[in-house]
Amino acid sequence: MCGEFKRGSFLLNVTENNNNNNNDISHKRSENVSLRLNKEILAKLKTDAEQKQISLNTLANQVFDFYVNFTSSASADLMPAPKVALTDLVEGYSEDQLKAHAERVYNKVGLDIIYQLRGKYDFRTVLDVWDYRLKASGIPYKHTIDGQNKDRHTFIIQYSMGKKWSLVVAETMKRYFEPVSSKQVDYTITDNMVAISVEGKG
Repeated sequence: MCGEFKRGSFLLNVTENNNNNNNDISHKRSENVSLRLNKEILAKLKTDAEQKQISLNTLANQVFDFYVNFTSSASADLMPAPKVALTDLVEGYSEDQLKAHAERVYNKVGLDIIYQLRGKYDFRTVLDVWDYRLKASGIPYKHTIDGQNKDRHTFIIQYSMGKKWSLVVAETMKRYFEPVSSKQVDYTITDNMVAISVEGKG
């Protein structure tokens, strides 16, 4: 990575190494490009990279990957909202009403969102889209793969927004994964967490 100051800007050379690991964006085939960035933006990016203990190059690739594979296509159907607005909204409904709400939302836009983002609807695609959605939310989460069964995946999501919101999230994810899962979608919820396990059809 190299750069030079020019007219109040900074030239960033973004480059990566070739590698056969297609699951890591930092190891896919790539090209070198030079970007002219505002110095204030660059300073914030450098600070963020240092806090995350990653290189500026890696952070830049994460930003571009996220924009291309999620933000640029999903922005029309997904929008941010304050946590307190969401938790306050769900408190007025029973669990059955919230489950029905999750089903209605999926029936209205579920297929549209997946096809809009990836052009197809299968287990791997739904996994990928949910990974990007959770990254977009900024909510701490873990996505693990069963050591004995590579088709079985578990998401553990730390929303900390109350049990009713956890129910909405779990039921929404369940609706997305059910059409492409080989087994029943199981989940556990608490006031702080959603743990949901899904298994693909292989």
